Amino acid sequence: MGLYLFGISHHNTSLEEREQLVINNAVLKDLKPIIENKLSGQVTSLVNLSTCNRTEIIYESSKCYSKELSETICDYLSCSLDIEKHFFFLESDAALMHLCMVATGLDSRIIGEHEILGQFKESIETSKKLDLVSGAFESLLNDIISIAKFARTESEIGRNPISVSTLVYKLVREIFESPSNLEILMIGAGEVAVSILENFHANGISRLAFVNRSQRSIELGSETFISKPFNAVKKAILKADVIIASTKSQTPVVGKGLIEEVISARGKKPLVLIDLGVPRNIEPTINLLDGAYLYTLDQIESIAQKNQETRLQSANIAKDLITESVKKIILKNHSKKTSIQAREVLIDLYQALDEHEMEQLKNLDDPKHEIIIKRFHDELIKRNVEIELHVLNSIIEEIIDVKGY
Repeated sequence: MGLYLFGISHHNTSLEEREQLVINNAVLKDLKPIIENKLSGQVTSLVNLSTCNRTEIIYESSKCYSKELSETICDYLSCSLDIEKHFFFLESDAALMHLCMVATGLDSRIIGEHEILGQFKESIETSKKLDLVSGAFESLLNDIISIAKFARTESEIGRNPISVSTLVYKLVREIFESPSNLEILMIGAGEVAVSILENFHANGISRLAFVNRSQRSIELGSETFISKPFNAVKKAILKADVIIASTKSQTPVVGKGLIEEVISARGKKPLVLIDLGVPRNIEPTINLLDGAYLYTLDQIESIAQKNQETRLQSANIAKDLITESVKKIILKNHSKKTSIQAREVLIDLYQALDEHEMEQLKNLDDPKHEIIIKRFHDELIKRNVEIELHVLNSIIEEIIDVKGY
C-alpha cells in the first residue's frame, strides 16, 4: 500500500478559491459511500485536512487514484477550480515529507503557527470515527505527529509560537490607541474563538461577549462568560467596537443588511469586523459601507509576513530535523517491506527442502548449514530482495519456530 495526497493551499489559491473546496465532517461522511462505490474499496484509508489555508486529501491505496478522487470531490461540491492549475499531487516519500512540514507549521502562511497540529489530529480522529483509517495507516500518521512535536520542541518554532489569536490582538492594537476600553464581540465558540478571547482577556481587555448557536460558558481568569443566543446578535453588535467571526458555517452569519442597520443606529461610531471563516462568515460587500472596516484572514496573516524573516532560521532548523526523521521512517518502512518479501520467499524455499536438508538447516554445527543459507541468500538476490545475512538467519529461525518444522 502506498501513501498519496492531493489538494489546494494558500500557495496557489486565493481565499475565494479555497472557499469552493471546504470539506467539513458532514461532507466527508457523504463522500465516503460515493468514493467506496466509485473505487470499489481500492482506497483503504482516507483523511481530510481542511483548514483556512488548505484542503488536502491524504489516503492509502495500492496505486494512485488522485485524479479520480479529485474529480469526484469537485463534482460533489460543484467546485469550478481547474484541477491541473490549482491542485497539487504528491505520493510516497514526497507526500510524507510534505505532511511533516504541514503538521509542524512550516508550510503554513504563518510559519510555525501551532493550531495546525491540533487540526491535523482532529482530522485523523474524524476519519477514525467514520472507519476510514486502517491500523497501519494510523501508525504512519502517528509517526508524522511525533516528528512534528519533536521538530517544534527542538527548534525555536516550538518555543515562540505564533497563532491567529496573537495576530488578531496585534491588528486590534494597531487600529485602536486604547484597546483595553474596547467592546469585543466574538461570534462562535470553537477552539480559535476561545483562544482569541483568552488572549484579549490576558492583555487587559475585559469587556468581552460571545454569541453561539448553543449555550456555552468560558472561564477567563476568575470570570465566567456565558454565550448570548444568535437571535441577540443585533443587540450585541450595537454595543461592539470589534466583531470577530469564527464559525464553521457554510454561509455568512453576518449580512450586509444587518450591518447597515447597525451603522445607522450607531451614528458615526466606526465598526471593525474580522472574518476568520473559510467559507467566510461575514459578507464581503460590508467593506463597501461607510463606517465598517472588514479584515479577512488573508489580510490578518499578511501582518505576520512582515516579521517572518526572524523565524526563517528556526524554520530551517526544524526542516533539517524533519528531514532526518523522515529518512528514518523511510528506512524503517523499506526494511519492513524487504523483510515481508524475504519471508514469503524463504517460506517457499524452506518448504521445498527435503527432510534431510531441513535437519541440516536446523543444526548450526552441520557443515551443510551455511551452504543452504548461502543458497537461500543467492536466490533472494536473484529476486531483487536485498537482505543482510543476520536478518535472513533471524527470519528462518522464526519460520522454523512458528511453523513447527
